[in-house]
Amino acid sequence: MNLNAPLPASTSQETLETISKNKLALRFNPELFELRYENLRDKGIDVIVEIKQNGYYTNFRFAIQLKATASTQSAKDSLSFPIEIKNLHYLLSFGMPAYYILYDHNTDKIYIERAEEVYRAVMKKYRPDQLPQTFSVNFKELLTDEKLDEVYRQTFEAGTIMKKLGPQLYLSSLNCDGAKGFVIDNEQDVYSVDQNIEFIEQVGWVLVNRREFDRIIEIEQRTHPRTKASPAFNMICGMAYYQKGQLFKAIELLKQAQAEKDTLTTDNRGLVDYFLLHSRYLLGMIDLEALKLGTSKIVEDENAGSFVKLDNSDHQLMAAGGTPKEMITGFYKHCSELIAQEEHNPITRIMGYSKLLGMEEDLLLYELTNNYSFTLGRKKDVFRDAINRDWEVFDRKLCVQYKDLTEFAFKAQDFLAINHLMMHQVQLDYKKAFHFHAFQNWNRETFEVSGSISPAIRRQLEKGLIVMDKVEEAYERLISVENMYAGLSFKYQLLDFMGEAEKVVAIAVQIEKLIDTYELNALRKGYTKLLAGNTEHQLFFDKVKAKMSNIYEVAKNEGIDQYLFLDVTDDQNRLYNREPYWSFKTLFPLNIPL
Repeated sequence: MNLNAPLPASTSQETLETISKNKLALRFNPELFELRYENLRDKGIDVIVEIKQNGYYTNFRFAIQLKATASTQSAKDSLSFPIEIKNLHYLLSFGMPAYYILYDHNTDKIYIERAEEVYRAVMKKYRPDQLPQTFSVNFKELLTDEKLDEVYRQTFEAGTIMKKLGPQLYLSSLNCDGAKGFVIDNEQDVYSVDQNIEFIEQVGWVLVNRREFDRIIEIEQRTHPRTKASPAFNMICGMAYYQKGQLFKAIELLKQAQAEKDTLTTDNRGLVDYFLLHSRYLLGMIDLEALKLGTSKIVEDENAGSFVKLDNSDHQLMAAGGTPKEMITGFYKHCSELIAQEEHNPITRIMGYSKLLGMEEDLLLYELTNNYSFTLGRKKDVFRDAINRDWEVFDRKLCVQYKDLTEFAFKAQDFLAINHLMMHQVQLDYKKAFHFHAFQNWNRETFEVSGSISPAIRRQLEKGLIVMDKVEEAYERLISVENMYAGLSFKYQLLDFMGEAEKVVAIAVQIEKLIDTYELNALRKGYTKLLAGNTEHQLFFDKVKAKMSNIYEVAKNEGIDQYLFLDVTDDQNRLYNREPYWSFKTLFPLNIPL
């Protein structure tokens, strides 16, 4: 081998491109983004990025055209760089979000511009038949963490609509004599007011069901001036504003829809009333009693949508009376009927079974407390051993069903539901923790629950906090306002139970800011109660104290208080013929497709 033979030289531009790729990779959190470089026949896309949700790949992607410069431009807030028009068209044909990213070596800054925005800038300056070969893009946006969150949301929403829009248009073509046309550009924007309204009327319900709220709002804001819009358009746009926390605008549009709701389908009439009622409640215009009364009236309509029915049927059954067993059995029957009617709608199945599991766990914990109450204060009680054995069976079954339902939600790519179910499972761990903490630390001298939580319970709850951090991040990325509040208020209680005072104060600040930002006046009442100590675990400890005080008073009045805390052997328990009482011997089966 000739050691003096010439070798390939590295150019400064190649070095710059390598640096830019390395810098870019460091900006993306690998838990949320999977970068795949296009090295084979690159025609204008350098990187395909797939987003992840809760550790799962979503197949929702966006494209990056990466540029690099060592420019000496003196401008501080922006940087100009030329791109080829044919490359712009190539990016726009990707069918998902696409971005230009520019790395400036001299300032070590990374800029980002969405391809659609570049296209709009080109169209403002040139006629379609007079496009130049290149166009100088004025890069202003830095690739910050906030901008990455926005990219994540845009990709999530675009992926959702692309996944559902095709099948819906196919179904629409089967259900009507001919599909009405609508004009959409590469960003799915509709050009005229009439076409905007027509677009929302035809596919808007898909966007709502799949939480493509930003797209709906963007279209509504460009549908001006308009003298009149259909009630369907106003309903869908109003629901989108509601989901994004813009409640005054939601009320404005929903009231317009309500004025002509007789022209809507029976299902949609109930939805208009439902979301208008809840918007008013969140803004503090009506109280909780008015909300419950209004909701019950909506549910009375036998043609109300399954969404409204499922969301309120448990409350209806509770108000109707009967034993807990009868109420949950009634809900399970109702839920099964709705699922059968909407067999191919995974949202109905997920929401119905989630509510069922919540009702079952609440009843089981209530009966666990009743069974345990007659064992507190004793060192040994075989009846308590029997309760624990039964509970372990129920607990395992609950965990398995939550796991199965979460896996089904993932297969359905309902990522918001996945986060709901993840939080529900942590909430169950929290409830179990404070129940057994109370049982094990009740003081028969003071009737109070005292003492520190056990290391085993703390370890389990710390795992739950890690899950809640991920859930909280997901809610923030998707800007799901009510869920953000629900997650933070639960996290407040969890940390308070664990004795993490400083972290509790920090969460309180976050809740306060959230309420102020979105003017969620109704939620402030619940927040004020939390600050006053009305956490779920503290309220339970107070109930245990009151219950045990009552039991002791009855025993004292009967003259048997000296026997109340004596140990109970196998022989004694057989003599008393005691068995734990449970309304159900097992949980209801969940019909989840494989």
